[in-house]
Amino acid sequence: MDNNLFQPQPGQQPVMVADADTTRTFLARVFTYMGLAMVISGGVAWWFGHDSSMLSYLINFETGKQTVRREPAVARDAAKEDEGCPLKS
Repeated sequence: MDNNLFQPQPGQQPVMVADADTTRTFLARVFTYMGLAMVISGGVAWWFGHDSSMLSYLINFETGKQTVRREPAVARDAAKEDEGCPLKS
């Protein structure tokens, strides 16, 4: 049996593979960015976990439910029109 798994088939172009130094540099940069992202995520998580004023952005302590921020402007404007709000622009 002839093993031609890595040989281009007739009519196909050979695949160009980067050299080892280019691959090593690319992976080093990827892992550097991933490590930096983990440090930032951990810092923000620690900050939210240790500062109750920051935690209030996520949880409403009176109701125990998730804090809901502003609804989209389109829905807000439609609600004003339905209520006949005098502040309608």
